[in-house]
Amino acid sequence: MGEVFSFIIKALFFVTLPLWLLSLFIKGLRSKKPAKEWVVELLIIGFIALILGAIAIPDVLKFQSHAKASESKTHLGSIFTAQYKYRAKTGTFAGGPDAFMYLDWKPQGPTMYSYFCGDDYIPNHIDPTISFSLRPRIGREHRPAIVTSSATGFTCAAVGNIDNDPALDYWTVNDQKQFKNEPSDM
Repeated sequence: MGEVFSFIIKALFFVTLPLWLLSLFIKGLRSKKPAKEWVVELLIIGFIALILGAIAIPDVLKFQSHAKASESKTHLGSIFTAQYKYRAKTGTFAGGPDAFMYLDWKPQGPTMYSYFCGDDYIPNHIDPTISFSLRPRIGREHRPAIVTSSATGFTCAAVGNIDNDPALDYWTVNDQKQFKNEPSDM
């Protein structure tokens, strides 16, 4: 909660700061003060804004990474539910090269993560209309070794690149609904 409050305060500050600087500039043009005084005031305020910006940018990037990672946790949670629904019907967990077809599961819309369950794979869907779609496609070669499926248990995974660096973000969920993020790209 404290992080969210801090982020909101910083966001409000950066929304109001440009308006305040503009009003100071206009007041400075109309004032009787020498130009040197109000220019120095503007430089000091600009310097303070730069320092606060340097403090706020890492927070924004961290929140952005957590928001992107929430996609994988949401989808893995629905895969978990689909596995238990399938097990209730058949007495076994879905696996093999058609696991997602058996589960009747696929993600909706563009995804940042590729999904693995049994020997099945759904690649990340990159939206070509978004200019930020420079993310690489995550192929089968990135399938975690821990991904398994049997009559008594399963482990499914999501693999993505949330920040366009070489490191990948790996999330897994198993039949005990234990979510793991190893290794993390955040």
